[in-house]
Amino acid sequence: GEPIFHHFGVEAEIETLFDSRIELKSGISIVIEQTEALVAIDVNSGKFKTESDLEETAYLTNMEAVPEIVRQIRLRDLGGMLVIDFIDMMEEKHRKAVEKHLRECLKGDRARIKVGKISQFGMLEMTRQRVGPGLKRMLFSQCPTCRGTGMVRSSSSQGLAVLRRLRATLRRKNVDGVEVTVHPDVADYLLNRKRGALHRLEQETGRFVRIVAEPSFPGEGVHFQALSRKEEPLPGRGGSRNGTGPAPQGSKAPAKSHGKSNPRSGAPAPPSSSSSSSSSSSKSGSRQGSKGGGGSKRGSGRSQGSRRQRSSPGQGG
Repeated sequence: GEPIFHHFGVEAEIETLFDSRIELKSGISIVIEQTEALVAIDVNSGKFKTESDLEETAYLTNMEAVPEIVRQIRLRDLGGMLVIDFIDMMEEKHRKAVEKHLRECLKGDRARIKVGKISQFGMLEMTRQRVGPGLKRMLFSQCPTCRGTGMVRSSSSQGLAVLRRLRATLRRKNVDGVEVTVHPDVADYLLNRKRGALHRLEQETGRFVRIVAEPSFPGEGVHFQALSRKEEPLPGRGGSRNGTGPAPQGSKAPAKSHGKSNPRSGAPAPPSSSSSSSSSSSKSGSRQGSKGGGGSKRGSGRSQGSRRQRSSPGQGG
């Protein structure tokens, strides 16, 4: 058969506990926001209108919202300081009637409660004994992206922050370039709307900048990696234009050689000028020896004799 929670509507009531906005049938809405300091409860008239004046509408709206506010306080186990923002009522009798109605609805709550009065701004302060950690802390965890604020930085704001950090990083010693990994939206902002600024920054510092888009990064995520020319090509060599685009995966440009061997790659150094001159003289000597055959033979005989003398110094009489 049907699950008991679905049959009696309990499952639907549980789902409403996850919403910060509660809609009533008359069109009134109640917004509940929990912060570290207090719990804010806001009453909105919404579509609820009466044919009388605004004062009567505010009074009837507040009176209808009170039972639902008390119900949500108990269901969510809200504790500590609570501030209820009622719709402004000008007449004192209406404010006192709402206060009385609130106290009557709270009589069934076993937690210790203190209720204040509605101020001239329509705010009522009350405290409720905090029995447990509260429903929100039990069922929810903090968002890793916004860190509980409910908002993240825009792509333009994050892109400008990256530019400011790049300007400081590129002026450090032993840094030939910087690779920045950001969210694709931030990368799109930098490579399109701020491409000129990146190019000017490269020209001013004489160093390259590479922007890498990573979809798995959160909106505010950014990773800076300092690079040297031995690890990464200069702008225009192997990468995209101005060095601001991502390089193809698995491709590395060889390090630029300046007449010395590269200790990392183990490549031999190019021949020096002295070694090249000696090799050329040996080639010319061999050509001359081939023209005068006797001299070459005598020269070879002498060299053989000298080898025999060096190998066996005791045989020469």
